[in-house]
Amino acid sequence: MQLYLDGRGRFRDSARLLLAELFLDVIAGELARRSLENRGLQDDVHAYTATKQKIVRRYGAQIHKSFT
Repeated sequence: MQLYLDGRGRFRDSARLLLAELFLDVIAGELARRSLENRGLQDDVHAYTATKQKIVRRYGAQIHKSFT
């Protein structure tokens, strides 16, 4: 736990970055999955990857800012 917290019990910058990346990955994956299900493409791996990357590019900076 000390790896992620500073001496005052606050998250270190690296921990905030890691949390932002994890949330971004989960959120983008879920949004991509739902989007493809609505279009009947739930089994298309390439479409999933492309949709997820599009979401990350579009909202990634905003999600990172919310953790700073």
